[in-house]
Amino acid sequence: MSRIKTTKQLIGEDVLEISPENKRFATPEVVARYRAERLACDTILDLCSGFGFQSFAFAKTCKQVIAVEKNADAVGLARKYAEKLGIKNIIFICGDILSPEIYRKIALLEHAPNTIFCDPERAPAEKERTLETIQPNVKELLELYGKLTPNIALELPPYISNTAFDAEYEYLSVDGALNRLTLYFGALKQAQKKLVLLPESVHVICSDVDSVSLSFAQIQEHDDTSRYTYLLEPNPALVLTGMYTEAFGSSFSEQQLGQLVQSKELVQLVVGRKLFFLSTVLCDSPFFVSYKIVERIPSKAGALDRQKTLQALQELHAEKVLLRYTIDPQQYWKERTYFEKQLKGSKTLHLFYFDAALICEKMLER
Repeated sequence: MSRIKTTKQLIGEDVLEISPENKRFATPEVVARYRAERLACDTILDLCSGFGFQSFAFAKTCKQVIAVEKNADAVGLARKYAEKLGIKNIIFICGDILSPEIYRKIALLEHAPNTIFCDPERAPAEKERTLETIQPNVKELLELYGKLTPNIALELPPYISNTAFDAEYEYLSVDGALNRLTLYFGALKQAQKKLVLLPESVHVICSDVDSVSLSFAQIQEHDDTSRYTYLLEPNPALVLTGMYTEAFGSSFSEQQLGQLVQSKELVQLVVGRKLFFLSTVLCDSPFFVSYKIVERIPSKAGALDRQKTLQALQELHAEKVLLRYTIDPQQYWKERTYFEKQLKGSKTLHLFYFDAALICEKMLER
């Protein structure tokens, strides 16, 4: 999936002094504000609140925020940040959220929380994300704080395994990249699965496990693709959720989509571990990056015909060519330079290689 190259922005970053390390683990503004809108209520309990950036967003949509964090330095900074931003409706508490003392302190507050949010701690990098490595213990957290309210929103790593909660699984994609997973319990649950794109603020939902999902015909890397005009690259979050029927529904009617799939005018293309779609008609959906195939160059002895591909790029007035096929990373720039040093045009084109070389032009984004 082509990603929009943007810099992570935090709430109040223009007036706060934030170290690169603290910024790395803080919630991006676009995510914090989206979540604050969804969880708007009178009193929200923000567990594992860190440096407070999610709490600052909650302070705009909730009358009162109770922010609990065990790291005293983080709490101190969050207080300073809130003061500098003029935010006065946050109660900061320092302590372990699973300790009886902290729980009792929260339970005795004048205003009981209507909603609870928690972004627990996890290791910066793991081979496999599991519930067992998340701190505090997720099951203990849900059992303890479920006594205050069943309306709990819990953030987890998107690729986490071994979860089977009765909750809505909401996947967020930010600037074309899979960003995070939030589980919504109690009255917060609106669907079985939900996929949200930010900053576009568009979404699709899967209402229940029995939702109809179309079966797309699959072609392989070396099958003939000559009948197709468009190449579609699905958002990584869409690949993870498998909500293709719902995503295509934002571009086609149910009848149109059914006909396209049945007649194999819209098919899946499997390339190693990557998945694309090929279509005979344009799909104007924000859940895919759409490319128009402008030229096909047959393989030469089962490999990319570099000379004819170069000639085609020159005739198409290319200046830059982005290589979108499997290539050794150490050879990427050597291969790209081979083409670009002999190009004198003005266009940026994308070069895929499947059964043939496909020179593609990226369609304008919505």
